[in-house]
Order: sequence, then structure tokens, then C-alpha cells
Amino acid sequence: RMILGQQGPSVSPGELPLLSLLFPMNKVFEHHVTANLQRQAPPGVTVKAQTRGQSLLRRPEGPLYALKPDLAVYHRGQPLAILDVKWKAIEKKRRNVFGIAQGDLYQVYAYGRYYGGAGDVQIILVYPRHDDAPDELQATFADRREPSLTLRTSFVDIEHVDQWAGAMMRALTPEVA
Repeated sequence: RMILGQQGPSVSPGELPLLSLLFPMNKVFEHHVTANLQRQAPPGVTVKAQTRGQSLLRRPEGPLYALKPDLAVYHRGQPLAILDVKWKAIEKKRRNVFGIAQGDLYQVYAYGRYYGGAGDVQIILVYPRHDDAPDELQATFADRREPSLTLRTSFVDIEHVDQWAGAMMRALTPEVA
């Protein structure tokens, strides 16, 4: 109602008309996570945002359904991890897998298979940390294909993204860091 009425929240008294601003928080969070990971990347490690080049379907007229993971981490050109950044709160109470949407799992599975390369690649769903966040999940996709794909969740304290990014880089690149 505030937006339609061209109003916004204000801490000052009176009837001052303000426009409300909406931010695409998923993009804001994704850019913040990306920038911090890129700053923390050791030599030889590259963090690429919105990697392109793969598509889910191919036909004579051209590719369909581009696969663009939020982030891909490479060490000397070899993929280490595919990260999908979600501005969602997943809760312990949910019945499905740790509150993760099934569509999100299919999405990151496709990213892992198409961008994963020949080695074991971690697939990491990144969420903002909140008080009711579940423990971090680690599981292997059950497709029995080689190389295996490992799924992890990671929760970012949005006030300390730099610390999270440093810890994430050390975990992904122990022989480099």
C-alpha cells in the first residue's frame, strides 16, 4: 500500500511524501558475497560470477535454457566449487531437505554436472544466517556418476561476510591458502 501510495517509512513526524525503494536483495547479497570471495581468493584461484557458456538443451537453431551459476571457483582453470547464492531463510522445521526447495536442488545439480569438469566439485548453496538456520548440510548427490558431486549449505553472517569469505576460501583451497 505504501508503494502504491508513493509513500515510504519515515522517522520524522508529519505527512512528508516519500517514494519507497525496493532492492532486489538476492542480487545485492550475491554481489556482496562475490566481491568478498574475489578479495579473499589466493593466487591461482579465480572466482567467476554468472559464468556462461553452457545450456541445458541444444537444437539446430541454437542453445536453449542457459545455465548460469551465480559463482564458480576455479584453481588454475580447474573447477573447485559452484556456488548458488540465495536470499532465502531456510528453517529447521521444514519437512523437505533442510528447507531447501527441490527446484534449487535440481538447479545446482545441473550446474555441477555441466560446469563440474573431471574432478570432484563441491556444490554450495549459500544463504544468509539467521537465528533459526539449520546446521550446515553436507551430502552427496545419489546419481552414482563419476565424478561425484557434493552438496553443502553455508550460512553467511551478513555483518561479517569478509570473515565468511576467508573461511570459505581456506576450506576450498587448503593446499593453496
